[in-house]
Amino acid sequence: EEAKKKADEEAKRKLVDVEGLKKKGMNQVNSFRYKDAIETGRTLIDADPEEATGYFVLGAALQETGKWKDGAEQFNECVRKATKGPVNDCKQAGGHK
Repeated sequence: EEAKKKADEEAKRKLVDVEGLKKKGMNQVNSFRYKDAIETGRTLIDADPEEATGYFVLGAALQETGKWKDGAEQFNECVRKATKGPVNDCKQAGGHK
């Protein structure tokens, strides 16, 4: 069961262009397109939960739309779960375990 779940996750990752989504999400945040960034952040987290960029994009976009607590929780999730990418950015944004 666990092996099948891992295989399914791996297959899903291959279908999603994680590198392209990382750039897209950061561009969306930097150009104030927060609703798009929220969607991109969630897609990134689903595709690769160990990559910090999705949490960072989602957290920043949520906070920029007034959802401070939800954004802070994404920075915390980043610090707890991410092992690659801009984990330090999540920490600097207030994320903690």
